[in-house]
Amino acid sequence: IAHTHPRDDSWGENPERNTALLNAGIMAVQDVGVRVGRPLKVMLHIAQPENVEPWLDVAATEGILDFDIIGISYYAKWSKMPFELMENAIRRLRHRYGKDVVIVETAYPWTLRFNDQAHNILGQDSLLDGYPATQDGQRRKLIDLMGAVLKGGGLGVVYWEPAWVSSRCKTRWGQGSHWENASLFDYQRVNLHKGADFLSHDYSNEMQSAEMDR
Repeated sequence: IAHTHPRDDSWGENPERNTALLNAGIMAVQDVGVRVGRPLKVMLHIAQPENVEPWLDVAATEGILDFDIIGISYYAKWSKMPFELMENAIRRLRHRYGKDVVIVETAYPWTLRFNDQAHNILGQDSLLDGYPATQDGQRRKLIDLMGAVLKGGGLGVVYWEPAWVSSRCKTRWGQGSHWENASLFDYQRVNLHKGADFLSHDYSNEMQSAEMDR
């Protein structure tokens, strides 16, 4: 909704309008907090970690300051940031802006096979060295990502979308799911597979490391 037609992705297309829209959204969340009798936290969600600082710097210049959490989408397919730098990136954002940080959207394929007629969005181009497209590879990738975020002082990781399994639904590109190979369910669509084990992993060492950094 913050885009004009024809679309222009730059802040410069209409910074006053964009700032007004975003600040109105922030005020709406705060107003609801007053109505329910408890403050609600506001998150600004930016796609890919390398874009966060440039986006927030412009936002601050334009007057978007009243928020609590920095949310980040992270996909190796679209990000230019090496995975090894994630911990330091989270730490830098937390210290520089004084906000909580969370990876609020991420996924990783557990197979490259198809289970329907819909093309899978995350394929070979989404893989990182050392993390094959297997259930165990997905599990280890998510454990290491969660560990990096927590060691950097971040809040954690939200997986998206764990249940986008194959179905009879259709898009213009095919019938089924474009995300089935990155879900946390096997192709029988009944059981969580090994990738979901990252949720029950013990991260106490990473959290202790973050506390020492604070």
